[in-house]
Amino acid sequence: MSEISGIVIGCWITDVDESSQEIVEALAAAREKLPNLKAIFLGDITYEEAEISWIVQSDVSPLLTAYPQLEYLQVRGNQGLSLGLLQHDRLKSLVVETGGLSVNVVCEVL
Repeated sequence: MSEISGIVIGCWITDVDESSQEIVEALAAAREKLPNLKAIFLGDITYEEAEISWIVQSDVSPLLTAYPQLEYLQVRGNQGLSLGLLQHDRLKSLVVETGGLSVNVVCEVL
């Protein structure tokens, strides 16, 4: 698994209120198995699976801490989304796709 440089996480939703927290925790815990991970897309969920405004995210900052080589982070969905104190030496691209970006997320980025 050490050759993997990018990962796409699709639909985890089995319940409308289910967040990405377990996915984020599992991916952060796998950091030693994925030392070359440079790109993460969390929420590759189609309109047929869930409307973008229904996607419940979580605090994704553990991914930024776990993967110091990360260059690209894309997150789809805004409910419950937090980026924490956004400081990362190698992150070149941050994409947040939402049906309405919260003020809290904007403040975390700025």
